[in-house]
Amino acid sequence: MRALARSVGLLITLAACIHGASYSRSIPTSILSPAPSPSPLSNGLSFCPMGINRGTSVSIANVVEKMDSHLPHWLPIGFGLAGAWDEGSGRVSAHWTDAKCRELIVFFSRSGMPDPSPGPHVGRWTVTFDVPDGCGNAILGMGRCLGYQAAASHGAVSVEGIGLDRRVGDRIIQSIPL
Repeated sequence: MRALARSVGLLITLAACIHGASYSRSIPTSILSPAPSPSPLSNGLSFCPMGINRGTSVSIANVVEKMDSHLPHWLPIGFGLAGAWDEGSGRVSAHWTDAKCRELIVFFSRSGMPDPSPGPHVGRWTVTFDVPDGCGNAILGMGRCLGYQAAASHGAVSVEGIGLDRRVGDRIIQSIPL
């Protein structure tokens, strides 16, 4: 009986360590690498147009902490961090692009919870929109517009993608610890 109790205790301890490890994974260095310049056929721009960023710029050194580690652990090859912003009221965003100016924006809100959405689910995530040719920018043109949201530790995370296939978007969000 004691052997069984010790085995159960060891199993519980091991499970707790493994569960905790999934949330303490370090961010791959490629995730915080700078965004590439757009491809040569981009009308002379040296950056991807990202719209108006509202808030204070967050340094790369502070992105992980400000986003409470809710950052992707996988991105398609060629994506780099274009910037991160503290938008105030507990909301922070990080923005990635590639040379084609496809975009990924991850928002973390300490004060919010996801809006109820009837969309399809990918694990703990809800797809809030998936619109072919629904959004774009001056370099990319029009592309698929993706949106996801999920409850996270200490708040909510939402993700928007421009020019990404749905299966790529699904893979990215599943790599974000909640």
